[in-house]
Amino acid sequence: MKVALLTGVTGDLGEYIYQALVRDNYKVYSISRKNSDVIENGIVSDLSNSADIQKLEERISQIEKIDLVINCASVFKFKTIDDIRIEDFTESHLVNTIAPFVIIRGALNGLSRSDNPLVINISSDMAINANQTSIAYGTSKYALNYLTGNLAKILIDKGIRVNTISPASIDGNKINELFSGSDITNADGGRVKKSEIYNGISFLIQNKSTTGENLTISGGNLL
Repeated sequence: MKVALLTGVTGDLGEYIYQALVRDNYKVYSISRKNSDVIENGIVSDLSNSADIQKLEERISQIEKIDLVINCASVFKFKTIDDIRIEDFTESHLVNTIAPFVIIRGALNGLSRSDNPLVINISSDMAINANQTSIAYGTSKYALNYLTGNLAKILIDKGIRVNTISPASIDGNKINELFSGSDITNADGGRVKKSEIYNGISFLIQNKSTTGENLTISGGNLL
């Protein structure tokens, strides 16, 4: 059986990816801040807490085989330049950049036992499409994009591929509520569908020569 490690499983996109992976016959180890009755093989960890992240690395290193790692957890801190705090930057970078690195490092032994090891980091078009209130979020995702390229180069000799998917704002109850009343919209006036993101995941799984890439699903935002 194929084995996946997924963060952010209680979010709109993470829950969708979890269900799709299960349908595709993956055993999914899911990481989230709280337990869920509908999630099997759950690992509780607060990715905004550095001590939790360190414990998580040890836990992940004990998983015998891992075929797929998807870093989907994100924290959104949308504030103006006058309102943003140092703590907002700290939390954003812990969850969105540092935790993915530690999770990938912890998964290396398991990934080395797969015949098609793949890491996918879910980033955002805001990493390259600046918004007045996405300073902390955008910079943390920009750093995640750099991390992806760096690790792809480091791990290529081990046969481990590392890629990024950068969607624009995604259709989902929690995300629509978050962006309610904001000026954050896609160029076509809608939201990227979660199924489109999973199509991108499937593409990266199947195309074994693809590494160090940033697959953008932007709804026209980058035109």
